Amino acid sequence: MLLYALNVNKKSIVISTLLFVVSFFPILYGANYYKHLSDSGITYSNIYSLEKQEYSWKEVEKVIYHLANKEEKMSSFEIYFKDGEKITLDRDGKFAAIYYWFTKKIREFNISYIGS
Repeated sequence: MLLYALNVNKKSIVISTLLFVVSFFPILYGANYYKHLSDSGITYSNIYSLEKQEYSWKEVEKVIYHLANKEEKMSSFEIYFKDGEKITLDRDGKFAAIYYWFTKKIREFNISYIGS
């Protein structure tokens, strides 16, 4: 009744509602995807999961550094956990700000480091 009073086209409302619903889920998943390093450990959420994964530095098994080559534009770190899980961190501008802190944590917890 209100829609008729406002003289709004039904087709416009249906299209707008559909677009809102379709865009809601990518926004929800994108906002929940993160990787966080702290003094206590590593916390992250995979892009297709709403579950939070938390690991202490003692649970990190090894770190492998992959130097960028012609095909790869950016160097990266693969962090392997003792339960078999792994995450990849790109060595980009954001990571550069914490690089020395990160390598200090690797040494502090005697984590195996392999450079390639």
